[in-house]
Amino acid sequence: MNAFMQGVPLKIYAGAAKAGAVLVAREGSDVEDVPGLSGAAVAVPTRGSTQDISLRHLLHENGLAATDEGGDVTIVPINPADMPAAFSTGQVEAALVQEPWGVVLENQGGKLIVDERGIWADGDYTTTVLVVSTEYAEQHPEACADCWLDT
Repeated sequence: MNAFMQGVPLKIYAGAAKAGAVLVAREGSDVEDVPGLSGAAVAVPTRGSTQDISLRHLLHENGLAATDEGGDVTIVPINPADMPAAFSTGQVEAALVQEPWGVVLENQGGKLIVDERGIWADGDYTTTVLVVSTEYAEQHPEACADCWLDT
């Protein structure tokens, strides 16, 4: 995404990971389901990440929106390794995060609210892709004959 956002011409070469994200509420939170996120702060790894986009999708599907879209759910970018501390200090009520961090939060007492099958397409969606620069693809056509998509 960083390269794409900087205008680097890319080819998507292959999917590298599917689904693998969960929405977990921290222990002691009143969040029991997605509508329960109203008024809450929710962690995602980074703005624009698959988890951020997935959270926004879940919010919209449940009649909610992030504060930057006029709603009342605050999306807080937090490095996944720092999410357990954010849970224990009450900085956030929930997190939509990729595994293994979801399990880490659950082992800390967090409650699974939605797994990947409840986010998009029954969990059948690519979350990580391998990309190559268009320049590399042109110089090595044998390696990139099966690239999926030009950007």
